Amino acid sequence: MKFPYFLKRHPVFYSTRFWLTIKKPGKNDFYEEHCNKYVRKDKIPIEFREEIKRIGVKKGNSSFVAAKKIIRYMNKHYGKGRGLGYSTVEILRLLKNNGGGTCSDYSNIFTALCLALNIRVREWGLVGSLKYKNTGKNLGHSFNEIYCHQWKKWILFDPFFGVYFESKDNKQPLGTTEVIDFHTRDTGRIRQVHFLSDRPMKVGRKAKIARYYLEKNIFFLLKGYNIFSQDRILRMHKKFPLPVLHFLLILCNRYHSYIIYLNSDNRHLVKRQLRQILKFNYG
Repeated sequence: MKFPYFLKRHPVFYSTRFWLTIKKPGKNDFYEEHCNKYVRKDKIPIEFREEIKRIGVKKGNSSFVAAKKIIRYMNKHYGKGRGLGYSTVEILRLLKNNGGGTCSDYSNIFTALCLALNIRVREWGLVGSLKYKNTGKNLGHSFNEIYCHQWKKWILFDPFFGVYFESKDNKQPLGTTEVIDFHTRDTGRIRQVHFLSDRPMKVGRKAKIARYYLEKNIFFLLKGYNIFSQDRILRMHKKFPLPVLHFLLILCNRYHSYIIYLNSDNRHLVKRQLRQILKFNYG
């Protein structure tokens, strides 16, 4: 059965899911949390190991170099379009055949490819200043971080737009919390945006990137995320609408939670925009 697209991406679905899964972060979550903690190597589908071979990541490549190769390959060979949200292998197949794909799908596949390489990886989301057309609802975005031993910290990578950020001070790549801290206190310190895609940037894309990352939006980390454990239920998307499957995963305790990053400068923004949720979890 084919369900209307709006059932898959409806803003009410996103806001309700956020209500159900937002949690208060632990003391070290923004340093210690990553997807590798929840995924056994033998549970990674063979399709992702085979894709790594096609990408050409070499054994001696650092995690930073490997991540750049993966994102360049994705932006060169994968399609983009409407959001998918299916099981990981289905998303990979559709991306490779120009069957659609938006930021959450790119982030999901980037996570799977990093897991296949044993690179510590995690997923983030944001919501804020951009709006859905004709609805006035907040528009979200998904992206990733990998842990780089070279700098002993997490580094932000956006697979969908093919970018990462660099500090104006020391030319080091930046992590998500650094980007948030910089742009809520001194936007001018982030001036270098590195584009990894060889494709021409569409009109308005650079402006959208700036509005996502260089404005005071709400950023949240996905905690307890095992992308492969959800696949069995998500494969039933032809029988049931995806929101129903997501809520089933939540009821079965097989869903991740969202933890919002707060600093002294963005705390008031978060409390104002998510007041009803924060009464519960962050009050």
